[in-house]
Amino acid sequence: EEALNALHALMQGSKRTLENVGGSDAIDRSNPSNETKPQTNNNHQPKDLFGGMLDMWHSCFPTSPSTPSTSDDKIENYTVSTITAVGDEKSNDELVYVAGINPASKRITVAFRGSTTMTDFLTDAKMDMVKVPDPRHFFADATKSFEKDEIDEDICIHQGFYEYLFGDKTSKKTSKFEEIMAHVQALFDSNPIYRSKYKLYVTGHSLGGALATLFGFYACSSPKLPKPISVISVASPRVGNLEFARTFTEFESNGVLRHLRIANHKDPVTLGPTVSHKRALTLATMALSPLGYLALKLSGRDTGAEETYYHAGMKIKLRKEGEQGADGGAKGCELSYSGASILSREVGSDAGADEEVSGRKSVTSSKLGASDLPLASYHFGSTYAERMALVESDLNGLTLNKLYKEKSCKI
Repeated sequence: EEALNALHALMQGSKRTLENVGGSDAIDRSNPSNETKPQTNNNHQPKDLFGGMLDMWHSCFPTSPSTPSTSDDKIENYTVSTITAVGDEKSNDELVYVAGINPASKRITVAFRGSTTMTDFLTDAKMDMVKVPDPRHFFADATKSFEKDEIDEDICIHQGFYEYLFGDKTSKKTSKFEEIMAHVQALFDSNPIYRSKYKLYVTGHSLGGALATLFGFYACSSPKLPKPISVISVASPRVGNLEFARTFTEFESNGVLRHLRIANHKDPVTLGPTVSHKRALTLATMALSPLGYLALKLSGRDTGAEETYYHAGMKIKLRKEGEQGADGGAKGCELSYSGASILSREVGSDAGADEEVSGRKSVTSSKLGASDLPLASYHFGSTYAERMALVESDLNGLTLNKLYKEKSCKI
């Protein structure tokens, strides 16, 4: 219960509540080595996929503040996570994140808050795309394993998500990405065991899921972080265009990045955005006014399919109890991976075959019923928790490594 209260406090950006939950000793956020010592639980068992996903939501919470020993035997005996950083100084104006370390799972975790403030929702609404640097340009040493002509220059990212994490072009202050990376790298450097045995996990719900996806996309190119980096996103909207998805899949194929994307069936947030505002204007003008489209094209303001949004990563689609799947069965979840079609560009342009990947779906084969309509309630965290509980038996014993081995064999 303390952990859940701490999670709520963190996601609301409440520093005072956070400090009260852990006890009287406040956490020094400016020093990553000033960690808190969790209580030991000798009954801890290794996490499978189901347990691992749930652990993402509880992996950054201490139960007893103090300073841990850095000796090997003491570290190995820790079983509850420790908060090492909270970024909520300007929680109404900037993204909010928390970082922590779990010795039992050998994980360093970064979690991003979902949409809560007006700034968050305005960020979601900035659906135009911006051309961004290839992640392999961020860290010079990371390009050694790639030929120069393999590095794409046409990666486009959701403007709001990108600027929230990296800042806009006019900003001269340290970006949130740089701030978090500095803390994570300091954590890995603080103990040889962390660098040799620990991995980085990134997670978040809704807007937090999008930020986690984008953070993992760039962080995996750092030569200073252990690989692979694992992203566990919940209810995430789409983040970038086809070139983004293609580069993301290449990182997965090279073993430096993994992404488990958890989405409720017909969660409206996971079905969008479909295209940028500029592309939407182009499509509307083409359909309604051929002369208007000609004028748009002559003025150079028309936008092509490169501004269509796509998902990336391994997808788990969760269904409500008793709902039939695509194959007519009553399974509570479906596992899929579109990496092969993304790399071969067979997912199409604006008329992509998979609504979960490219955002458009043909409905000519059947009529839509009430049960087919997206509902806002499908996006709630409580709904995700209920549906996750329904598929526990289906996911027990399954690991992300095993999923990638099975689902990505065609790549």
